[in-house]
Amino acid sequence: MTDATVAIARVLTYEAEEVRKGLSDVLTPLGGMEAFISPGDKVLVKPNFLIAKGVRKAVTTHPEVILAVVEAAFVAGAAEVRIGDSPAIGSGRGVARKIGLLDGALERGAKIVDFNSPIVVENKDGLRYKRFEVDRNVIEIDKIINLAKVKTHGQMFLTLAVKNMFGAVVGLRKGAWHFEAGRDADLFATMIVDLHYFLRPSLNIIDGVVMMEGNGPNAGTPRDWGVLMASADAAALDRTVCEGLTLPLEQLYTHQVALREGKGIAAAERIRQVGVPLEDIRISDVQHPHLAGPGDFYVPGFLHRLARRLVEVRPKVIAQRCTGCQLCAKTCPADAIEMAEKPEGAKAKISPPLCIHCYCCQEICPEGAIEPRRGLVTRLMKKPGVS
Repeated sequence: MTDATVAIARVLTYEAEEVRKGLSDVLTPLGGMEAFISPGDKVLVKPNFLIAKGVRKAVTTHPEVILAVVEAAFVAGAAEVRIGDSPAIGSGRGVARKIGLLDGALERGAKIVDFNSPIVVENKDGLRYKRFEVDRNVIEIDKIINLAKVKTHGQMFLTLAVKNMFGAVVGLRKGAWHFEAGRDADLFATMIVDLHYFLRPSLNIIDGVVMMEGNGPNAGTPRDWGVLMASADAAALDRTVCEGLTLPLEQLYTHQVALREGKGIAAAERIRQVGVPLEDIRISDVQHPHLAGPGDFYVPGFLHRLARRLVEVRPKVIAQRCTGCQLCAKTCPADAIEMAEKPEGAKAKISPPLCIHCYCCQEICPEGAIEPRRGLVTRLMKKPGVS
């Protein structure tokens, strides 16, 4: 029996009319926006606003996709539409202005909201995490539309629909979660799955018209893919994206947790794909991220004791790219980064004993100057079949 439907559409450019048509193509098989939004609903559209960069960098959900969703929500009868996320630094309004969204949103009657009002909520059905501190805008609302961007991710392999709801956590409090769970990829993924299925968006949409590969989620390489997808279930959607990109599902930690724990619809036999056939959008040469968490390599146990520094994957500053902006030092939840004076100016310096491997620094760096770097033993002894 099919439990989840994933709709796929070809959208080759971000021209407004083409995006609107693509959105209609993915919503129609799901019953239209009216299947998710009722007249009078207060709706939150939750895009990916990681950091304020131009849209050509493919760091954020594209404004034309956001605006098309806002329009469809109002047509379905929404009384109020808010657009909000918690960027790694700065405000959601600042990101909206940078990507050219602000005026269009206001013209359509939507509100750009900053996530700066955290409240504590109980999650009694959580796998492990029974309490979260999230912004009021994701709680004091009737419906959430989760509007994610297809990007590689140095810690979670990909950042897709399930992980996109991590932005409900306010500002630097995300760093506290990295401190709590960031050393263990499975533990961190469990927290993300718990959070997503506690908030449970009514509709999940993926912007893959232009995706990011390589050193994501902030400093990777934009790549045309030409795809929009939508589903009521995020795990089903994430699996379909991973299959379309021909990427190994076993490395998508959030998917593995969802599959193992029965959260969402993660099993292939329970997912029906409609619209453009998956074979027509499949690509097979996507540049993988250098995974920054445990699980992407195999090392015998005795080496962990004898040569931990040769084995660990750790963030490394690429001095030639570092501009000394200090964003990484201000963001680091473990206070493991200081600015070291060099002849060419101040450069970030990471203290290995203090580093908790949360990779907040990699996410925030606007120059892509921080990358996961495998130790020598790790590079020589990767798990067979993992690139």
